[in-house]
Amino acid sequence: MIKTLIVEDDIFDYSHLKNMISWEKEGFMLYDGAKNGTEAIEIINNNPLDLIITDMSMPGMDGLEVIKYIKENYPDIKTLAISGYDDFLYVKESLKMGAGDYILKHNLTPELLKNTLNFLKNKIIEEKQIHLEKEKLEREIKTGRHILVQNFINRLVKEGIESKKELKEELDSLGIQLYFQKIVVVAAQLDDYDFFKEKYLESEIKDLKKSFTNMVDEIFKDMTEAVMSFLEDGKFVILFSFENQNSEQEIFNQVTTTVNRIRSTIKQNFNLTVCFAITDICGDIRKINKYYKKAEQILKKKFYQGKNKIFYDTSENQIKNNFNFLGVQEERKLLEAIKEVNQGLMISYINDIFDKILKSQPSIESVKLTIISFVNIVNKLVKEYLIEMEDIYRCKGNPYEQLSKYDTIQELKKWIIDIYINLLNILQDKGITQQYSGVTGKAIDFINKNFRKDINLNIVANKVGVNSSYLSRKFKKDCGKGFVEYLNNLRIEQAKSLIANTNCQIKEIVPEVGFNNYNYFFKVFKDSQGMTPVEYEEYIRSIQD
Repeated sequence: MIKTLIVEDDIFDYSHLKNMISWEKEGFMLYDGAKNGTEAIEIINNNPLDLIITDMSMPGMDGLEVIKYIKENYPDIKTLAISGYDDFLYVKESLKMGAGDYILKHNLTPELLKNTLNFLKNKIIEEKQIHLEKEKLEREIKTGRHILVQNFINRLVKEGIESKKELKEELDSLGIQLYFQKIVVVAAQLDDYDFFKEKYLESEIKDLKKSFTNMVDEIFKDMTEAVMSFLEDGKFVILFSFENQNSEQEIFNQVTTTVNRIRSTIKQNFNLTVCFAITDICGDIRKINKYYKKAEQILKKKFYQGKNKIFYDTSENQIKNNFNFLGVQEERKLLEAIKEVNQGLMISYINDIFDKILKSQPSIESVKLTIISFVNIVNKLVKEYLIEMEDIYRCKGNPYEQLSKYDTIQELKKWIIDIYINLLNILQDKGITQQYSGVTGKAIDFINKNFRKDINLNIVANKVGVNSSYLSRKFKKDCGKGFVEYLNNLRIEQAKSLIANTNCQIKEIVPEVGFNNYNYFFKVFKDSQGMTPVEYEEYIRSIQD
């Protein structure tokens, strides 16, 4: 429908014109009329109109002034002048001001009005189509250029370009303003990108990247020359270049300020977080690929330090020792804890291994080797006891592929602990985890389920149907440790797990794990661990930070 406004001060002429034809049937949607030029301008400024039909002689702002205003401010709107004056100069002036056509009131008939309106309607539709095609072409050109820019930046940061002449020609042809010296390379990656891909369609991700790019381009307008390009796997690179800035500190201040703006804007507008790695200043554009590789190494800090952060080039980026933290001895301890249905002890062993990883901070490859060993133990038990893989991992597909989706060591730790708890629960439900038979097995089962309560040897002996002296001797013989030692060790391991994985205060943890006396808990903890609970908490926090 052609959106149309009639401007007429004479109510009789307005009604006559409005009722002369069926406007909607002819393809025109009429707005409420304007009584003068001033009203018309207000309506025009606040509504998307296609056609203005205006009387020429009106008090105040007349038709010529309306047509002139439209020509200067809304050139796409067509105008039709209607007047009772058979004056050639008036007609000529209105056409000169931009009127699409002119009709004298005393000549106006339904047929003439229809023909004139159809002529203007066709022109409007034709021009709209041309405008749409032009916009489409501009988008295609822009998209094509965007792809060329992205391909060039990818090549520059991945492979490098040695020829300065070739670099200059490429930069000029693509309209990229990058100086050959004083360049800062910033590598970035969307957090949780593998899970993000599972949540959204490819077309949605493509649209998101467009919006993301437009947003970053707006931010770049406020600073020096910079260009951004998406790479693969949720990664992108930003190249900042400076021509007249001699202060390195000022350069890094500008880069950090801009990166922080991008980071906060992404979080605010897209509810996504990103990690950034900023290199030192590259003095030669031909060496950008080496600086990008350095930035990728810096970005690996995310694995230990967490998401939504900015990392800088420091000497701490050296790759450290490479070995498996889950050896034969650790595996044996884990299996024993599982068979004893001792969740607290099992989690404690897992925590100990991750504590060693956090303290040492080896390469990511080394950590993944340890995680694979954790998974191998689970898979061995799954196969041995005919357990459904999906019941353990709570997802379909290869668990070895699943582990690669986690960005940080803390996420991997939680994933492993959840898997082992699932495993223990399923084995327990199947009655597989009972290592000891007879009264000892029954006693251990009761202790593992009730250690948080106020229990003692007499209570357990009554539950399993023997006297306390017999249970004490039998327990010591079968387990290699006395009843009290076993119970205290179980409670201490559970306390360690709560200290490491919750924000609970120690005084809250003491009754939670079954101890009635705060001082006795401290003594037992120090005797078994070689440090007080407070010292253990400080140690855990130091390796987690």
